[in-house]
Amino acid sequence: QSTWGIFFRMSHEIEFFFDYSSPWTYICFRRLLPLCKELNVHITFRPFLVGAVFNAVNPSVYEQRQRPVLPKALNMSSDMVEWATACGINLLAPYPHPSITRRLTAPFPVNSAKSLRGAFVAIEQNKIEEYSAAVFKAYWEDNQDINNESVVLACAKSADLDVTDFESRIQSAQLRDKLKENCEELIRRGGFGSPTIFFDNHMYFGNDRLPLLQRRLAAVTQQKVEEIAKIHFFAPIK
Repeated sequence: QSTWGIFFRMSHEIEFFFDYSSPWTYICFRRLLPLCKELNVHITFRPFLVGAVFNAVNPSVYEQRQRPVLPKALNMSSDMVEWATACGINLLAPYPHPSITRRLTAPFPVNSAKSLRGAFVAIEQNKIEEYSAAVFKAYWEDNQDINNESVVLACAKSADLDVTDFESRIQSAQLRDKLKENCEELIRRGGFGSPTIFFDNHMYFGNDRLPLLQRRLAAVTQQKVEEIAKIHFFAPIK
């Protein structure tokens, strides 16, 4: 199958390529779930290791971290926290800002491979939404290191997964290979970071592309754009 054939695969489902180590992915996850539930659109969850994708096609991310443009970095920090607050997330900011007191002290960037391999187990047992919510919260709100196996197992337990089976499976070569395959597929299809969403032959990167996805959902589900545009599920400003 050609690269273009893979990219333009027609499907009326949303494919959500994600890595738990990304704060923007957590924000997008919190917005995407209620949107798809409201419109009765299925989400196919595709875990991948974003660091492997950065290494292959997007090394500029590392350069930006080493030599940040200060005004841009400060704006991104405040923007991220405001987005998170709007979505009801008590986010720990990974980057410094003079007005932000809640800071992430767990390792950042974090090695999320264990938790992402666990996502495959959660998908098989139809617990991916619950498990993902637990992992995202553990890292981005509770300051826990999701490279720590005990943290990942606690997330599995909170999602009502069989912890003994889960612990064994996340060490398997099979799930390591699946994670690698998802990384390779995302790169073939033009992806370069997390979150990346594919829907109706189009790719949408990042939380801020959701309004464009909403517009396309309106066309596919035959609903008025203005009605779908109302589905933001933002928390009110207090």
